[in-house]
Amino acid sequence: METKPVLDYIKNNKWFIGTRGEESLLFFSIKFLGRKKFGKEVYGMDFVESLLLPKDQDNLVRAFNSTQAKAYHAYSEEKIKERPEIILDYLEKETALWPEMEMKCQSLAKSIEDNDLEQGANIFKELVALYEKHGLYFFIIFSLGLKLTEFSQEGKFLSENIESTIKRHDEWRNGHTFSEGEDKLGEGLYHFLDFFLKQKGFGLKTLDLMTYMTEEEILDLLDNKLTEEDLSSIIAKIKNGYLFVGTDNPETYGVYLDQALINEVSDFLLPKEEVSGEKVSLSGQVAFAVTEVVRGEIILVKDYRELKDLEAGAIAGKILVAIQTRPQYLPYMNDVKAIITDEGGITCHAAIVARERKIPCLVGVKNATKILKNGDLVEVDTKQGIIKIV
Repeated sequence: METKPVLDYIKNNKWFIGTRGEESLLFFSIKFLGRKKFGKEVYGMDFVESLLLPKDQDNLVRAFNSTQAKAYHAYSEEKIKERPEIILDYLEKETALWPEMEMKCQSLAKSIEDNDLEQGANIFKELVALYEKHGLYFFIIFSLGLKLTEFSQEGKFLSENIESTIKRHDEWRNGHTFSEGEDKLGEGLYHFLDFFLKQKGFGLKTLDLMTYMTEEEILDLLDNKLTEEDLSSIIAKIKNGYLFVGTDNPETYGVYLDQALINEVSDFLLPKEEVSGEKVSLSGQVAFAVTEVVRGEIILVKDYRELKDLEAGAIAGKILVAIQTRPQYLPYMNDVKAIITDEGGITCHAAIVARERKIPCLVGVKNATKILKNGDLVEVDTKQGIIKIV
């Protein structure tokens, strides 16, 4: 694909970096295509164009078209003003998907057990279609929840039922349903792709398929449109770096592998980290503020699976730093002095828990887990949204 049209398009638009990270190109592309396919029909609003760009080996950065995102959130604002309970409609739809996906995962496992490759491939496609809808519903709920939270904090609501609506949204955001569901879904898809590769005699790593291929490429694989050589070539090239461009224009949509283009887009989009001498100052969005500056020792937990290896009381009295928190963190969060996350906005899991439990919290710090280390002594100013290593 030509690089000039896409570079011109990116540079002629404004973009903002997403508050959540992403685990793989496959899952990002599935959720993107769900928004693109069904957004207008389900919500009456077009999808927001987005980009996926690996910042480094461990971090995939999402970017969204700012103009479109503002229009999308303005649309959601009108919906919330008109009827705040509309968010419950989409919460119900999204929540209902997970039992259906779990049943499909069980059927997928049964197809592996029965050695039925064709049946499994069909179920795999059905699972992907359900997850596309999750991607759309999650985006809608995020936008509605953002406005619901903003209005509530500003005291704009007069409805007596608004507190129960906010509580339901927060319960959903804090709950295990979609985090556990995504884990099960990921395992189900992984095991089937592993089975598929073995049946075909392909000597490729299953995780590479999950990490470096789009939904369209995976479905082509299941339809026998890609050979082992095709897959090897795609994966080898994409491991060197890629840019996924999600637009509605066939001239710019797709995965780009040109390193010069990737570097130029990266320089254009990604903020430069500023570190001055021994003093490092980070900033984020305030989720819950206290009047005094919080001073304490850092404990770094990048992945919830690390929690089980911590000694009893290891987090108590410390400042928890994470990429993002999930429901699995909840038992450990009561005794922390403060919470700092790389990702998230005012409707993220950490922000909601912090407000509920009155824990000082900054979210969307972006590079906290890269710069802060276990044992660092820091000061967290939640009025200014600033963290200083002291």
